[in-house]
Formats: sequence, C-alpha cells, structure tokens
Amino acid sequence: MQFHQLCSPFLKSYVLDKFGLVSLTETKATCENCLCSKPNRGTLPFYQKDLKCCTFHPFLPNYAVGALLDNSHPPTNIKAILHSKINSCEYALPLGIFAPLNYQIQFNNRNENDFGNKLDFLCPYFDDKNKNCGIWLHRGSICTSYYCISDHGESGLKQWELIGEYLHLCEMVLSQDALVSMGLPPEMIEHQLEYINCSSGTEEETNSSSMNKALFNEYWKDWLDHDSISNFYISSSKYISTLTVEQLNLLLQEETQHLEHELKSSFIQSDMLGPA
Repeated sequence: MQFHQLCSPFLKSYVLDKFGLVSLTETKATCENCLCSKPNRGTLPFYQKDLKCCTFHPFLPNYAVGALLDNSHPPTNIKAILHSKINSCEYALPLGIFAPLNYQIQFNNRNENDFGNKLDFLCPYFDDKNKNCGIWLHRGSICTSYYCISDHGESGLKQWELIGEYLHLCEMVLSQDALVSMGLPPEMIEHQLEYINCSSGTEEETNSSSMNKALFNEYWKDWLDHDSISNFYISSSKYISTLTVEQLNLLLQEETQHLEHELKSSFIQSDMLGPA
C-alpha cells in the first residue's frame, strides 16, 4: 500500500504530488486478523476481538461528514448516526463532529488496560456486524495512522506517529478553510479548536453527551434547522473536493512543510521511499 492510497480521498492527489509512491506496507498489523486479540500475541497489549483498537471516538472534519451524508450508498447506519449527533447537539459543530466531552474526559483519564477492552469506548462508527470500521474511506488521521506493531519496529511506529501528526494538521487546515469559505469569523473557528482532546470540563460537560443547547445554537445561528446543518457539511465537502493540487499546495504548504521535510527524511533513512 502506498502513502497516498491510505489518505482521505480529499488528500490523495496532494500527498501523491508531495511524496510520490512511498510504500507503507505493514504485514503484521491487520484489522481483519488482529494480533492483539490472540493468546500468542507475545508482548503486544490485549484487545477484545470484537473491539480491537476501535475503542476510540475520532474527530471527523466537516468535509468528511459532508461526504458521508452526501453518499447515496453510505455504510450501514452511518447517516442515521450522524443525523442523531446533529439532532441531539452531540458536539456536531461547523468545524466537524467531535467526540462528546464526557467521552474525551473519560478516555483521557482511562486505566492502562481500558483501551481495546472497554465497550463504553467503542467507536460509534464501528460496524458491529462486520467487526470493522464503518467509515473506512473517511476515517480520521488518528485511525489512519495508528499501529500497535510495525514491520519496521520502533522506527516504523515513530513514522506512523509522524504521519498521523501530518495528516491531522492537513485535515485541520482543510476544515478551517471550509469554514472561511462559508463566511465564519476567525474567532468562532478558534473557539471550536478547544473541543479537541479534552481531559477536563465543567460539571454539565462531564454529565452529558450533548453540549449546552444555547451554545450549540450560537455556533449554528445561521444554520439552525437540521437540514441546514446537514447541507452545511455537504457544502463543505463539495468545496474541498473542488480544490486542485495547486490550490491545496497554496493552502497547506506553509502549515505542513516542516512535517513534510521530516517525513521525507524519515522515509529515506528507513528505505521506505519508493520511486517518484
């Protein structure tokens, strides 16, 4: 598998242009045959086979939400889950859909063995019937880059962490640019960034999966009804999908070039850099 093939459809052409045909093949870590759920896993952590490493609630950028909502043949129940999050004010904001703060707080204060074992942490987009990711094509940067084991050892795991950091930065820049294109003021964008990776919150935030209704309405004051919010996400997706490689380069290069150089160096040092 090549780097650009692992990326969001919105980033494939950009990553291919930047990195060429970088091979990122991993044979030991497989979603279909999770080593961490086997008795002979060695030094790997133990995960329940029906949960695996999917005990995490990812952030979905607005354009990814829009792509899922606009899909005429979405994965099982995904549209219903997204609509439910919107209707219940479950941290479905213009920037994207966040994990509820009470989930984030519990997850960031979890016990050592909770990951991979605690049903309460199971991703809402998990396809329980097929026991795999229900939004695979549009999964977030953390899910794309998480590996419990690498063919390349510790250096491989560090590269995946760097890849995750790079993809996360790309998705945040794109989701914020979508908001700018829709006319949202910069200060409202900044406020939403505070909902990422929270370890503490108010009593109200820790006791409910939904956010304060008045605050939710303030974020969505120009798109208050359900259909308008859904259309906002879809419009974000359509806007990002129209960006050319040249436009993506102008948008992303300044923010990501330091990580891009670091990634290219790490690929070369590990002989993972394929032909351009």
